[in-house]
Amino acid sequence: MHKKSVLENMLTGEHELNGRVIQVKKTWVIAQPIGGVLAFFKQAGKNELQTLLSESVLLIDVGYLTVDFTVVSRFIASEARSGAVDYGMSKLLSSVENEVGEYFKLDKVNAQTLDSALCEGKLSIFGKKYQFPKSDDYDFTPAISRVTNAAADSVYNVVGDAQDISRIVPIGGLAQIYLDSLKKRYPHHEITVLDDHLRAVALGSQYGGLEKCA
Repeated sequence: MHKKSVLENMLTGEHELNGRVIQVKKTWVIAQPIGGVLAFFKQAGKNELQTLLSESVLLIDVGYLTVDFTVVSRFIASEARSGAVDYGMSKLLSSVENEVGEYFKLDKVNAQTLDSALCEGKLSIFGKKYQFPKSDDYDFTPAISRVTNAAADSVYNVVGDAQDISRIVPIGGLAQIYLDSLKKRYPHHEITVLDDHLRAVALGSQYGGLEKCA
């Protein structure tokens, strides 16, 4: 956000786009987590807007490399209670890959295969489908929990017990995979995974822009 004025100057004005000249009259620069909050507001509905505006929300954005988090109050992100830790999907996939490879005797497990397994609950290898992440014969959940618990612990170490925070909203990537670990760390909170958590930041930012133009 320290580059806010630079971005405003860069984007406001005329731009050529596919042979057309587009006039941008005003640029609204927001911190990325605000997009997630706006998506949360939109899902809750306008009747809840005033209530939500008075609350503090902990946004946890699960990315490929990192898990980013911040506390947002009245549309202002707290720098002191924000951070990024390298317990994103890449580390989770790496952790699970070792366990899956050892069990199925594979030198390397395709990352896309594991990503799909986490989404669908089925692991497809050599044309056969297996229950995932556990069955009667194996259990890969400890490999997942090692990463998700570390991520939740890291958030807790910065944010604290969050007694002043009303809601916790995980967004991005496979946010639901981190849900159990977050619930263990924050058992007293309402934790809401958005319906379209993968695109929450983009959709929320679009929603906010349209509301400002209305």
